[in-house]
Amino acid sequence: MATAAFLGGGGPPAAPHGGGLVGPNPKGRVHNRTGLFLQPWAVVVPALLIAALSTGTNLLFGAALHTPAKAAREGDRR
Repeated sequence: MATAAFLGGGGPPAAPHGGGLVGPNPKGRVHNRTGLFLQPWAVVVPALLIAALSTGTNLLFGAALHTPAKAAREGDRR
């Protein structure tokens, strides 16, 4: 999308996009501010799910990469 806009083939500048739906517009006003106050869980739940996914993935790969043979070689500095 950014490449198309750079080359002049993108949408008009006022077209909504993912970052501009809750961020400030060029005039300094925030889009969907009332929507955030009416339904805050629409923002909170996805943020918590992303945090849980990244934490779980980190713990899973940390445990998978910590094998007993590797721990014996390193003296189990963990």
